[in-house]
Order: sequence, then C-alpha cells, then structure tokens
Amino acid sequence: MKEDFSADKSDWEQRLFGLVLDLGESQSDRYMAQTRDLLKSRSIEVPIRDSIGQYELGLFDCQFLISHDNGESFLTIARTRVGWRKKDKERYLPAFFAQTEASVLLQ
Repeated sequence: MKEDFSADKSDWEQRLFGLVLDLGESQSDRYMAQTRDLLKSRSIEVPIRDSIGQYELGLFDCQFLISHDNGESFLTIARTRVGWRKKDKERYLPAFFAQTEASVLLQ
C-alpha cells in the first residue's frame, strides 16, 4: 500500500508558515533587538525551548546553528543570504529569526 505523505507535508507547511507569521508579529520587538545585537557582535545565542540557537553573521549571509546539549556542540540548520548593506540585514534578519525559531518549535 502506498502512503500519501503529501497531505502530511502540506499540513506541516501550513503550520510552519502560520507560526512564522505569528512569531513575526508577536516577537517583532525581540527580533529587532536580536538584529541590533547580531549586527554589533556578529554572533548571538538565544534560548529556544530546551535548546540554544546560535546565529552567526557573515559578510553576505547568516547561518543558524542549534545545540540540544547545552552548547556542547552545534549543528548548522539553516543559512540565508542577507546582502552586504546594513539596511538589507535589518530587513531580512527578523524574518530569518522567525523562520528558524518556528522550525525548531515544530520539531
């Protein structure tokens, strides 16, 4: 018998996009503060549920790493291009924070 995984994937994607939108609205002040901190220090750690999320800002990109063992080891989960201008980074980083946090919360 063939299983239909497309329905499960579609449901998960709907939940993910809904959560990204909700977080983007409800956590916008925190995401803007994280953006300022990341632009200043180039690396920040944030608690997400029982894990530690780490964002590392490169010249043109930002990567998200996660640790489930109190920071002993980190695994790269996502990377996105954010442009090289500060204005571009300020625009793209809050959405990246919402996307990565939502993906961890739905695991």
